[in-house]
Amino acid sequence: MTKKGITRRELFSGIPKVAGLGAVGAAIATSTVAAISLSGCGEEDNSKAPDSLKLLEDDVITLDAFAEIKDIKGLYKESKVCTINSSAIPQSSDGIGACAVCVNSNLKYATNITLINLATGKSKVALKAAVSSKDNYEILDAKCSATFMAWVESEFSSGKWRVYGCSVDIDNFTIGTPSVIEEDDENYDPPEIAVVESRVYWIRQPSEGGNATTEDSVLNSASINMMSAQAVLTSKGRFNAGLSISGKYVCAMPRHDTTSGVYYVMTAIVDGQKVQEQCLPKSYKPIFATFIDGRFAFGIDANYNYGLGTDNIGTYYPISDKQYLRLIRSPYTAPGMCKGWFFSKSGSRTVFVDIKNKKYFTIPAPGGCEDQGDYSLQLGDVSDIYNYSTTPIEDENRNILNRVVNIRRFILNPV
Repeated sequence: MTKKGITRRELFSGIPKVAGLGAVGAAIATSTVAAISLSGCGEEDNSKAPDSLKLLEDDVITLDAFAEIKDIKGLYKESKVCTINSSAIPQSSDGIGACAVCVNSNLKYATNITLINLATGKSKVALKAAVSSKDNYEILDAKCSATFMAWVESEFSSGKWRVYGCSVDIDNFTIGTPSVIEEDDENYDPPEIAVVESRVYWIRQPSEGGNATTEDSVLNSASINMMSAQAVLTSKGRFNAGLSISGKYVCAMPRHDTTSGVYYVMTAIVDGQKVQEQCLPKSYKPIFATFIDGRFAFGIDANYNYGLGTDNIGTYYPISDKQYLRLIRSPYTAPGMCKGWFFSKSGSRTVFVDIKNKKYFTIPAPGGCEDQGDYSLQLGDVSDIYNYSTTPIEDENRNILNRVVNIRRFILNPV
């Protein structure tokens, strides 16, 4: 195959709404990230094109190069964790504590935050209504770990919003006194949030139709010990996609403008500090990016046709300093790594890849939810797999009466 030229550009992380090789090899070879010298897109010199991901077509392989494991007995153990009587989306950052924004059964549109202990399978409503419900605020989004919870409340008619945070005791389903960490109005998007251990991250981004469009977008952070906004990253324009969590890392994609064009930068952050970055080819906009085992993975939902190795739809992960694995299905969520198995949602299934031995197997979605399949509560580097699926409850005429969310645990036992 003739090797073709390349380009550069961007990334993304997180949900419900990324990568490196060659030049990436040097940037991601160290999986233990401490004080790392950052370069490329992060420099102030905007007069020239930055160093960016350079992949050729021969640098990328697919599962066609791997053998499918037909007999999957003994590869994993499956167990049911719990069922939530709501069509909510549960999420976890540490595989211990999880939470979901649910609709109150007695108030059709009012929302609550339900906490879930993944170890015991028990759940309980921890916040029955928005803290600012008297001012017509509703809970819009929530994230938690076993020790910390953050959520966004919004007053939809005015566009005002607030970010709250508090401590969590996941064993007793209790929370501390909520604190307002930041608030603003319709000139800024209600922020996407991410929680890692005892810290929350959120993007304060001017809304596209507001009065602050000339301002920078900022990734902020606050901790359980300091409930006030601290700037982590600045983007000269809107961030691409959102935030993703992988173990102790959060990944974001700020925009970087040069005289040669626009680039996005996959950026890994720990404890509110940037530790590693990788610039994507020019004009590339992945739908997610995440930092797994010291390397960036990313997903592209459109073909670029630049003649590059990263041109085609799929999920990309660097399996060595010289080669990337591409999962060819249109990506839905960020991938993860569990006990040496690289995993990702693939259609209605979850695919598990043994990269070292070039083998893979798949786990099907449970009956009744084949259309959308399983989604993972926790992505990136994880100890066990927790998948959730939404199942409709129907009457004898197949009219949907309700929906329930089932959570399953998969304990992998690699052979």
